Amino acid sequence: MKICLIVTGAIRISYSDMLKCIMTTKSNFSFCEVYVIFCTWKPIVKTYISWGLNYYYDYDYDEYKNVLESHVDKVLFMENLDIDNVIKLRNWMPPLFMYQIGYVKDYIEKNNLEFDYIIKTRNELELVINNTEKYLNEFTYVPPAYWRTDYVYDLLNDHFFIMPYKKFMSLDLSNNTIEKITNNYGDCEDINKHVMKPDFCMDNQDIKLYNSMGTCKVYIKN
Repeated sequence: MKICLIVTGAIRISYSDMLKCIMTTKSNFSFCEVYVIFCTWKPIVKTYISWGLNYYYDYDYDEYKNVLESHVDKVLFMENLDIDNVIKLRNWMPPLFMYQIGYVKDYIEKNNLEFDYIIKTRNELELVINNTEKYLNEFTYVPPAYWRTDYVYDLLNDHFFIMPYKKFMSLDLSNNTIEKITNNYGDCEDINKHVMKPDFCMDNQDIKLYNSMGTCKVYIKN
C-alpha cells in the first residue's frame, strides 16, 4: 500500500522537533510504503503575526532545506506565495495550507506519482494513532478540533486528514479557485470542511497523542 504524507505549515520550531513530529506521524503507517513531501513557502526575513504572536523569519533557508532533504523524499518551497497579500478568511486568517496542498497536488500530477492514500499533516504536529488500518478505505477522516474550547464533532480539524488518492486528485485546488471561495468561509476549519469534504471524524479513543508544538493549544493524552 502506497501513501503520500504531505507535511505543510510555516516553520516555527527547531528542525530537530520538526523531524520528530514528521517521523512520529509517519510511523503510524509503518506497514505501508510512505513517500513524504514537505511543503512550505520560501521565507522572507521579516516579522509577521499569527494567533496573536509575533514570529520572525530569520532561519537559514539552505540549512533547513539540506536537513529536510536527508529525511524526507521531496522538499518544496513555494517562492511565489506572498503571505501578506493572500485573500483572508472572514476571521482575517489566510488559508495558507490550501495553497500548499494545491502546490503538492500539482507536483504529484506533473510527476505522474500514484498512491493509494493521501495523508496531510503539519510539521509541528506529533501524532500517534491506534487502529490506523480502519481509516484506510473509501472515506476521508479528520481528528476532532481539539484546540477549540467549544469543540464538537462539527468543528473538524484542518491540521490532518486521511483521504483516498483518487478523491484528492479530483479536488480543484488551483490558486484561482481558492481565491474565489476564501471570502465565503469563516476560518480554516470551515474552508477545510467544505473543500476537503471529510466524511467522518476519527474516533477520539484512537488518538493517543496529539501534540502541537506550534501556536495551537491542544489536548495531549496520557
